[in-house]
Parts: sequence; structure tokens; C-alpha cells
Amino acid sequence: MLCTRNNICHTADALGPKIGRVQTMSKKGWTIGKTRSLLYKSGKALGDVSSVKRGAIGTRVTNRLVGKASTRISRRISKGVINFFK
Repeated sequence: MLCTRNNICHTADALGPKIGRVQTMSKKGWTIGKTRSLLYKSGKALGDVSSVKRGAIGTRVTNRLVGKASTRISRRISKGVINFFK
């Protein structure tokens, strides 16, 4: 098994040593990133439950869509600025 710096390992299968499958090596157990992701997702779900109880689900959906759109626009602008100065 040949591993690169990106934790991508190549294993040779029956077709020969030059043709192989690409497998990513994953860390075992909980990491800070996994814990953080879980907390954010649970917070998002709790916010959904709260908005349903208050009857403000339409406002929440609207805010989510506006947030996603503004993030995408902002990302495109910042990528354009960065590419301009390269």
C-alpha cells in the first residue's frame, strides 16, 4: 500500500500494480471537527423545532434561503477579488 501526504492510499488489485483503487484514510474516533459539526447540526434542528412551536416556520425558511444566497454571492465576489490580484 502506497500512501501520499494527503492520506490517500493506493492499493493494487488483480489488474496489476499500476491500476488500483483510491481509498481515503480516516481518523478513528471523535475529533474536534466532528464534535463541532454535530453541535451545529443539533442547534440547527433545535432552531427548527423552536420555530415550529412558535409558528414562525415561514420566517425561518425565508431567512435560511436569504442566508444561503448571500453567502454564495459573497463567496463569488471574494473569489473574484482574489483571482484579480493573482
